Amino acid sequence: MKNGKLIFVIGPSGVGKDTIVNRVVDGDSFCKAISHTTRDIRPGEQNGVDYHFISNSEFREFIGQGVFHEYALVYENYYGTMKTSITNPLKTGINIIKIIEVDGAREMQKIYPDANFIFINAPVDVLKQRLINRGDKLESIIKRLKRVEYEVSCIGMFNSVIINDDLNVAVQEFLNLLK
Repeated sequence: MKNGKLIFVIGPSGVGKDTIVNRVVDGDSFCKAISHTTRDIRPGEQNGVDYHFISNSEFREFIGQGVFHEYALVYENYYGTMKTSITNPLKTGINIIKIIEVDGAREMQKIYPDANFIFINAPVDVLKQRLINRGDKLESIIKRLKRVEYEVSCIGMFNSVIINDDLNVAVQEFLNLLK
């Protein structure tokens, strides 16, 4: 059996990573690998669908067990990729799309150098408005916008860049890259 393809999606908060990925994941051609996080669940999110929401102590226990490919502390919350969320589906020929932050992507490039790394970007004013629209608190918005400059400075590390200032165009560009 042939191994599946692995696609990583990277980009600043509010850029539309989840929206784009959720439009293309169909369960047959591509499945989404779900991260574990200690952040609070947002309105409209579902545990086990958007993220696996766990406590700080559970996350630290998983770190100690060595079950993560990578993990990072971002915006005072942990995010991590369990090894089995990628290795098991790939072995069975399933194509995986994994949303990940910049530092995690760097780690995954070492483990999966042949994977496709796609950076999604948008103008800063668009990012700010999206963060406001999704109900982020002002303190969170400020932290997230401060990190944008760093994240954008890493664009050159990735295979492709999509500008998401028009969602339908960005989704089509994403689909073209998957082919």
